[in-house]
Amino acid sequence: MALGLMLGVASQAVQATIVSASFSHSGLSIQRKGHWYRFTLGQLPPENPGSVTTLSWQIRSLAAWPQPPSVLLCRDRDCQRIDSVAGVSRRFAGQGSQGEWSIAVALSGSGPQQPPLLITGVSLTINRAIP
Repeated sequence: MALGLMLGVASQAVQATIVSASFSHSGLSIQRKGHWYRFTLGQLPPENPGSVTTLSWQIRSLAAWPQPPSVLLCRDRDCQRIDSVAGVSRRFAGQGSQGEWSIAVALSGSGPQQPPLLITGVSLTINRAIP
């Protein structure tokens, strides 16, 4: 009897709808090593309900990266390091999706980047669950 009750409760779980929001930035030129370049991508206002399920991003450049950059994915002031210039992650999973989203990039070292690295676009897709 206890097993029947547990199954009955589990089968009545609330289903959520997954919706996506996509943001992009046209890019810029990275001129200096050791300097953070922030790409402000967009904002989900407070009236946009839902919690993050997955995030996907891509940072496109005209030339090959001279070395792997440091990359931060940020919602407002909460930033988390990500390991690559493109991918899918569950970072921020379960957290609210509202706020300003941005990606920051830095090349290691210091001084001028020769030749400058042209970033041709930055994109972010936020998949969120809405109950």
